[in-house]
Amino acid sequence: MKKLNDFDEFQQGIPRNKKMSDLETGRLHIVGAQYAKLADYLALLKDFVQHGEEQEEKHFFNDQLVKALLSVILGTDWTEVDIEEIDWEEVASSEIDVTDLSGLLADDQHVLDAEVTAVAVARALFDAYSILIADTDDIPTALTLAASTIPARLASGGIVAATPAQILAILTGTAPAAFNWNAQNLSNVGSIFIGDTANAGMTLGLTINQGATNDEIFALKAAAIGHGFTQSTETDTYGMMRKAHSTAGGLAVYSLYENVAHAINLQFFAYGSQAQTTKSTAGRALIEFYAAQHNGANVVADVTADGNVFGIMVRRASGNVMVLLLDEDGDLLLDGSITLGGGIPADTGAIIGARYVEQTEMSAPGAGAADTARVYALAGGDTLTDLCAVFQDGTVDVFAQESTPLDSPVFTQPSQTEFKMVMEKPHPGLIKFVAKYPDGKTFVLRELQYHDAGKIAANQNCEGTLPAGWEVTTLQERVDKQITILDEQIGILVQDRVVMELDLIKDLEDETDNSDEIYQSICQIDSNLDKLEAKKTLELNRIQEIKTSSVVRK
Repeated sequence: MKKLNDFDEFQQGIPRNKKMSDLETGRLHIVGAQYAKLADYLALLKDFVQHGEEQEEKHFFNDQLVKALLSVILGTDWTEVDIEEIDWEEVASSEIDVTDLSGLLADDQHVLDAEVTAVAVARALFDAYSILIADTDDIPTALTLAASTIPARLASGGIVAATPAQILAILTGTAPAAFNWNAQNLSNVGSIFIGDTANAGMTLGLTINQGATNDEIFALKAAAIGHGFTQSTETDTYGMMRKAHSTAGGLAVYSLYENVAHAINLQFFAYGSQAQTTKSTAGRALIEFYAAQHNGANVVADVTADGNVFGIMVRRASGNVMVLLLDEDGDLLLDGSITLGGGIPADTGAIIGARYVEQTEMSAPGAGAADTARVYALAGGDTLTDLCAVFQDGTVDVFAQESTPLDSPVFTQPSQTEFKMVMEKPHPGLIKFVAKYPDGKTFVLRELQYHDAGKIAANQNCEGTLPAGWEVTTLQERVDKQITILDEQIGILVQDRVVMELDLIKDLEDETDNSDEIYQSICQIDSNLDKLEAKKTLELNRIQEIKTSSVVRK
């Protein structure tokens, strides 16, 4: 029907509480009446009753209409009530049943009809903490929400007060988009499964199932990192794990660092426990690596005989090179030199057994630093092997020679044969002590080779001159060479120390609790610097000792 403001023909003031006919339906209603609540509307009825017939023309009310309205509004039968005895204050405070109510709305703009009464619900239907729901068409009901519940419709049934567990069950369904926790903590949870739903081997923890993917399964990132090595991962990833083989498994661990002058990339720390002192195959250690094979049917198997179980590979000369290998029976392969006890060098091809040292033939290594001697197996001019020692001034003592030729006099001469020892000087750089037998054959007992210029000059009455290519050095040249080597090593350590000091300052400012480790690294650098400076002092003292001493060292 029409609203009041739809009557365009009314351009002047409209009288209040007058009868009006709807132009479309012919229905009678009152215009100009303004009621904000039921009490105002009932006051109109009261006014009619109190003023009698003079109001009938004004309001078009009569006793029967009033009784009918009250019966509909209040939901009780008023047809037999004496209208003169109505207590209007009690009526105004009564509960209203609007199920069958139709007529004038409080704002006088509409007629209350079926569209309004269809959604009207008695307030008695509601308890505390309840909301209106409808599980069936046109039948609204109240739902009481207990503490910590949320109205929801589960996988089946109607609307219920869902518990947190039921809400989480709904959220585990297929998500339409990534779920954003808005930087909030996720605490006190049980096991977490990514790409999976169960793990029989886990009681409480994190399970990640990559399915058919072969890239990173775990990555550690930081905004301050930018190493630039993106052929393996993203530039802000400083730690990462992935499969070692796409179909066979295994684990590959990556530690990525910026290209800066820091000495450490990947570290392992173990604190606590009590270190064992057993030195045997039954011994245990604070840090252990274990390797075994299996038969593919859940049975552990021995490592293949001489099988490599531990190795260190480096990038060298544009290729990947294995520089250390340890096999299943404890044999060690080292592609380089190793320093044992801080001063016993053993070169490439050396095998250190339980009670012996095995060395492979090599060319003369040359003199070492001050107060050192190098022992090595020399590849001689024939098929035999000589065992030699070279001293700091370049002197080589061939103190043992392989004597396997079948025609050697040590084999052909009878027992108790007397021989004389003679000294031979083929040239100023070589002296031999030779056993000469009665039949004229000889056997070299010992051989000394000199490369120091002073000793070569002092070796007189030799049979010939130095052969071409024979190395001759002075003490000053040897000292200068060692000082250069030591200065390079000292320079590297000084740079590392400066970097560690800057890291320590930054750590103290950021309060990241790495200061103890950084300080220990600085102390280790200082210790190494002290050792290098001590070696440098020894080298410089060599010259002074020679100048103040008349003793010529062999």
